[in-house]
Amino acid sequence: MRARGLLALCLLLAGCAGAPPTPLVPTGPLQGRLEHGTYHDMRDWFGVASPIAPEDPDYPTLAVNEEYEAHISFATFVLTRAPGEFYRAYVEDFAGGGHAVPGLDGVADAAVNLFGGQEAKQRAEPVRFVAERRWQAGKTYGLLRLYTERAPIEPLLANLGMGEDYTAYMLMYVTVQGGKVGMLWAEWPGDCKPCTPLQPGPATASQDPIDQALAANGRAAPFMASFRFGKD
Repeated sequence: MRARGLLALCLLLAGCAGAPPTPLVPTGPLQGRLEHGTYHDMRDWFGVASPIAPEDPDYPTLAVNEEYEAHISFATFVLTRAPGEFYRAYVEDFAGGGHAVPGLDGVADAAVNLFGGQEAKQRAEPVRFVAERRWQAGKTYGLLRLYTERAPIEPLLANLGMGEDYTAYMLMYVTVQGGKVGMLWAEWPGDCKPCTPLQPGPATASQDPIDQALAANGRAAPFMASFRFGKD
């Protein structure tokens, strides 16, 4: 899915207004690299764990899409055996593009407008904000937000001929370091009986919706927590 409109542009407008199996690379040869289950973009701006580990039998079915523009490195990981579940890692060099880096709230608003807007074009319902909180993951610190959106099931599972809708859960993490903005996005279907079952996370007694989302999807937190700027 191509990112039309950059985070910096959204913010400016807002201101004015190990020989493992190989995943699928549908857009051509991998420009970045996968080493021991960690993806590095070709510029070494960031590293992030693949949502499926190399030892998982489904690793070869993971599709990796890359996109590079002047100040952007962007990768999407699609679980081809689990329609509707995918993960994104996006880094934009604001400093290199001559833009000041705004606060985390501004980055998060621009990110959901950019990537949530792409989803909204395919769905009748708007993206709905659920909750947010500050979050520290390893060497990075940022803002975690949860959104939901009602989505038609037909494009997701067209072969089943079903007309009901499901709830898409969208967990977003934004962080900033050294003039660069990082954005992680995890999306998966909920209340969808025919969908592939999620890999659950640790159970929680918390009523916090973010905790419940992390308990429902065991891939989301490790994916986001693995993110690193640079070669670390």
